[in-house]
Amino acid sequence: MIHFCKVPRMNALVKNALGVMTVIMAVSLMIGIVTAESGPEKAGKTVVAKVNGTDIYLDELVPMVEMAKARYRKSGYRAFTPDFETKILRQELDGLIDKELLVQAAAGIHEKEFVEKVELRMKTITQARFQNATTAEKVNPASLSPQHLESLRNDALVEEYLDKRGVAGLQVPENDVQEFYEKNKKSFTEPEKVKASHILIGLSRNANGDEVEKARTKALQISNELKNGGDFAELAKKNSICATAANGGDLGYIQPGFMPKDFNTVAFALKPGETSEPVRTQHGFHIIRVYEKQPARVPELAEVKDTISKYLINAYKRKKIDEILAELKKKAQIESHIN
Repeated sequence: MIHFCKVPRMNALVKNALGVMTVIMAVSLMIGIVTAESGPEKAGKTVVAKVNGTDIYLDELVPMVEMAKARYRKSGYRAFTPDFETKILRQELDGLIDKELLVQAAAGIHEKEFVEKVELRMKTITQARFQNATTAEKVNPASLSPQHLESLRNDALVEEYLDKRGVAGLQVPENDVQEFYEKNKKSFTEPEKVKASHILIGLSRNANGDEVEKARTKALQISNELKNGGDFAELAKKNSICATAANGGDLGYIQPGFMPKDFNTVAFALKPGETSEPVRTQHGFHIIRVYEKQPARVPELAEVKDTISKYLINAYKRKKIDEILAELKKKAQIESHIN
C-alpha cells in the first residue's frame, strides 16, 4: 500500500512544552494549592497528595500524566474532554500513591538479607537501563543526580518487596489455562487468510480523468501480458509502485481489512492460482494474484498455551498487588488534593 507523506507539524519540543504547561494549568485548577513546608529542595513546590506524611508533588505527577496521554494517543485518542483529563489525573495520582505505599512498606524492612537484595537489584536495574540507552543518553551511573538515584532505589525496593510478598512466584495451574481456553475459544479465532501478490499502477488522490485512463490502460496491458504467459513477479518489479515490487509484489498472507475494501472483496473471491482483472482503489489499479487460501480456524490449545499463561500470570500478579495495596491502605493516612 502507498504511504502518503504527512504535512510537517509543530516542532516536537515546542509541542511537548505546551502539553506540559497545559497539564500543569489543569492540575492547578483542580487542586487546593498546598505548598511544601520545609527543606530548600521542596520550597514552593505544589503538593498534590500526602502518604503517611510524605508529600507527592505536582512535578512528579505532570510527566506521568503526559506519558498516559501519549499512550492514549497511540490507541487512537485525539482529543481529551475535561472529564477524561480528570480521570487520567486521578489514575496517575493513584498510581503514585500506590507506589509510595509500597516504597514505605519496603523501606520499613531492615532484615540484612532483604537490604542486600535491594542493593543488588538496584545495581541490576541501573546496569540494564544504561545498557539499553542510546549513545546520547549514556552517562556514568556514578554521576546520577540524587533524584535519579532515589527513583532507581525506589524501583528496587518495590520490586524486592513484591517478590518477598510472593508476587514473583505465582504460577498458573494447568486447569486454569484449559478453562480459560474453553471459555474464550472464539476470541482466538484466526480469520480467513489469502497469500497474495499484486501489481499496483498508482494514482494520486486528485488524479484527473486523463491520468485515470492512462493508468487503467497500462493496467489492462499488463493484465493481457499475464494472460499471455508473462511472469507476474517480473512484471511487478518492472511496473508496480508499491514497496512490495522488489519482492515481486508479494504481500504474504493478508487478512480481511488489511487492504482497501474493493481489493479485499476481489482477493478473497479468487481461487488459488487465479489472477484478477485490474481493481480500482484509492491508491490506483491493482492486479491481484492469489496463491493460497487458509480458512478461518481456532488454534489448538498447545498453540496458544504460552500466551494464555502469560496473560493469566499478569492477571494473578495484578490481583495479588491489589490485595497488598488494600492491606497497606487500611493502615495508611492518605490525603489527595485533586478535587
